Amino acid sequence: FTKVFFNGKVVRTKSNKKTLNATSSQQYILEVVNGQKITKRTLKVDVFEKPIIKFTSSSNKLRKGKNEEIELKWEVKHADQIKLLCKNKIVKDNLTSQGFYKCNLDEDSVFTIRAKALDKKTIFEEKIKIEVLPEATIKFEVDKEYVFPNIPFTLKWETENAKVVTLNGKVVAAREVKTIDKGVDKNTKYSLLVTDEFGTKTEELMVKMLSMPKIETI
Repeated sequence: FTKVFFNGKVVRTKSNKKTLNATSSQQYILEVVNGQKITKRTLKVDVFEKPIIKFTSSSNKLRKGKNEEIELKWEVKHADQIKLLCKNKIVKDNLTSQGFYKCNLDEDSVFTIRAKALDKKTIFEEKIKIEVLPEATIKFEVDKEYVFPNIPFTLKWETENAKVVTLNGKVVAAREVKTIDKGVDKNTKYSLLVTDEFGTKTEELMVKMLSMPKIETI
């Protein structure tokens, strides 16, 4: 008669698999008893802390053509080996658990901190995407800087790489020619505000009114 013991407890002899959830390093003993004969096997399972990765960047968006610099910082715990990669190519190897890296970018890039767990097999990663984007541009013109009352004038603007464009608080097209048919009856300021990935910028024009000449008969 054969008996099977797993860590001292009897198990069914037909069973050949047991699923466990190990929370700490343990030793497992399997014993098979057949009469006076005992066969024993010991299996040690090591449980390691999962790597913890903190990975940050001083900025996630850079202005194209400005040669701006970013600073990447990392802090890694419970890791055997740490690498910094850019576009899946190794930038720095054998990193310390805490560090930083500075660089300039002229195109979109993805940086990765790759950490090998203490089991020297399992890989954990954290990624940061850095975008290099063009700033919005503005060209804002008026055909008449000085006008008479009720005399039409034309505003013209062109913008590029803008998310939102407003004229005196109202959303307008990125490119437009706008005629003010009724003119103005006083000095009037026009503000063209453009919002892009980096914030807002404004161009202003002042249209000044001239008084109508008076003709007196003599």
